[in-house]
Amino acid sequence: MRFSYYLKSDAGSYRENNQDSAYAGSVKTPAGKAFLGVVCDGMGGLSHGEIASKTVTDAFAEWFEQEFRYIMYGGDISEVLFEQWEHLVSAVNTRIIGISAEMNCTMGTTLSAVLLFSGRYYSAQIGDSRVYMMCDDEIQQITRDHSLVADMAQVGLLTENEIHSSSKRNVLTRCIGVKDAVRADYYSGNIAENSVYLLCSDGLHSGLDIVQMTELLGGVPFHKGNIKRRLQSAVSSRIKGGEKDNITALMVRVL
Repeated sequence: MRFSYYLKSDAGSYRENNQDSAYAGSVKTPAGKAFLGVVCDGMGGLSHGEIASKTVTDAFAEWFEQEFRYIMYGGDISEVLFEQWEHLVSAVNTRIIGISAEMNCTMGTTLSAVLLFSGRYYSAQIGDSRVYMMCDDEIQQITRDHSLVADMAQVGLLTENEIHSSSKRNVLTRCIGVKDAVRADYYSGNIAENSVYLLCSDGLHSGLDIVQMTELLGGVPFHKGNIKRRLQSAVSSRIKGGEKDNITALMVRVL
């Protein structure tokens, strides 16, 4: 497997600092090349969110570059992988809480990660950053938001349209660095032909449905065209449209 990817992060036109953090990289293993992408959104309204988000991306990057290639040898690795990620999330959660105590402040972050390896994708999710999978003319949200509106929609208290327009759509029910214990949700599946994966903070997807996301990303088919140009155009469009949050997005094409 080979990968082509592009990462774009922008503070936007309203905020002085960018509290998002991201990582994208690949390593060689005995079973072939692997790619890891991570996007974290430091909690808006809390102190030093950029520290929390960078702490998480740095931890995942270190794990991937120093440990992954020596312990993953192909096949269905989800059980071992997700167990390691669970330990990593717990450790970094404790680390951020410790930093908060030292600085006498509160900080937190979301986490969206995707690993592409040996014909499979593996994803970890905490908060409302997202991972999308795009195949030819279809875009699918892999991860489920940990937000108040997502929970309300799941039990039928909100419609899909009400989710996108709700004033409470930024209220999270789960994040890293705020509570003593936090767990991620995990997803996995086969990598389809012509797959393109998108990881993004809510600055890119907030208030948009699947049809609007498709239009924002330059239309179908997703595997054709320049991913750098598509992503730059999408981020620019959101900023010009009045999005006030930081925007971070990573697009990776599987070759």
